[in-house]
Amino acid sequence: ILAYSGNDATTSYGQHIKTFKVKPDGSSIVQIGDLKHDTNYGSNDYSDLVRVDHDTYALAYYGYDGGGDNAWGCWIKTFTVNGGSITQVAKLRYYTSTTSHHSFIKVDADTYALAWSDANSDGMISTLTIPADGSSITGVADLEHDTDMGRYNSLVQVDDDTYALSYQGTGSGDGFIKTFTIAADGATITQVAVLEHDEEWSQDNSLLKIDANTFLLAYGGDGNDGYIKTFTIPADGSSITQVINLEHDQAQGLYNSLVQIDAD
Repeated sequence: ILAYSGNDATTSYGQHIKTFKVKPDGSSIVQIGDLKHDTNYGSNDYSDLVRVDHDTYALAYYGYDGGGDNAWGCWIKTFTVNGGSITQVAKLRYYTSTTSHHSFIKVDADTYALAWSDANSDGMISTLTIPADGSSITGVADLEHDTDMGRYNSLVQVDDDTYALSYQGTGSGDGFIKTFTIAADGATITQVAVLEHDEEWSQDNSLLKIDANTFLLAYGGDGNDGYIKTFTIPADGSSITQVINLEHDQAQGLYNSLVQIDAD
């Protein structure tokens, strides 16, 4: 399943959810479904899609909706997906102005956390409740954790109630990692620790948990060069320690997406 802003030859600008069938050996990719759920193109939308249950997904994006409400903002929508059948279920205009750099994750069975940048580029974390069938979307709590800048977010889970966020923050684009505790019901969001790991630049962050206390970060740093770093974070999020810094591309390393192959 793929969420994106598109401009294809047949349907022009819009926000799409598409499904594909891919053979296990990767030898074929066949598109089987396409739902244009928003008829407008939301610039800098940075959509992020999260699985709710076996056939339900939730999407956070910046758009116009175009489905009757016709208003720009941060939209949260849910969809049921059965192969090529994609159906929008519920929607919520969560924020009524420009947003970007959404990073959306599941906290527990019906609670979700969203890291995002508001109209002033401030750093926000919000919690929402969504039941397994996607029938409703309810905002629970908000934390403005950076009042200067909070862009290029990548949010991951550390343990049951601890989360780590990599983002571009205060200091004209410096690189930060913060930890937070988030209650299982989403009612409270508390910042725990912060590390400014790059005093020059941090763009297009992709943060990955690689074992119980070790995290891997890919990002575009000074001069837009490509960097990979490792950090240790204990289960309670009480400290953040940089371990390794590798400049793997000395020309450009933007638009990062990091995935794990096996244990190492």
